[in-house]
Amino acid sequence: MIPIVISLKRGTMEVEMAVGGDYVQPLPFRVPHCHLAMLDALDHAHSPNIAVRILTVMMGYPNTPEARVRVFGQAWQGLLALEPDPDQLFKYLGIIQTWLKLDAAERQLYKRLYPQEKRRMNQLAERLIRRGRQEGLRKGLQEGRQEGVLDGRQQTLAEQLAERFGPLDEAVTRRLASASLDELKHWSHRILSAQTLDEVFRLQ
Repeated sequence: MIPIVISLKRGTMEVEMAVGGDYVQPLPFRVPHCHLAMLDALDHAHSPNIAVRILTVMMGYPNTPEARVRVFGQAWQGLLALEPDPDQLFKYLGIIQTWLKLDAAERQLYKRLYPQEKRRMNQLAERLIRRGRQEGLRKGLQEGRQEGVLDGRQQTLAEQLAERFGPLDEAVTRRLASASLDELKHWSHRILSAQTLDEVFRLQ
């Protein structure tokens, strides 16, 4: 359930509402002081106010599949008409889906009554999935490049150490394998002046 924070301001007939949830950033609204459940959702189904369109799912309506689907569909229609930003649309959709959960039969009815709106909803979901995949790919490539640099430095330093001080034992090999990039850089500089293998790894 989304938490709603309401604070009355003295001298006004408005309330401040912050609607949010686990996966939704809080959205602040200022609306007339009223009890939403006492309002008829259908009376506000075509409001040009995007906050009112979202809040219709918290208003009163018959508890029948047809009424529930219509309130959901009209709220989503309003969002599509009033909000051009896909990221904001997805955020608002999260709110109405949290407050008005359609069961399997109602989702089928919604798909039949609101085919265009359902298609737009699917497009938004696909866009979010593609973005996640692209961000994952970019992150993977970046991490891969960093690992490549690390592996290259480890190999180069191991060869330099073996050339200068002879074959490396298992302890030194493990130390190189677990070293950070900064440590490898430091040891690469130390090898120029160190007289022994211990001096390379000695902390200054």
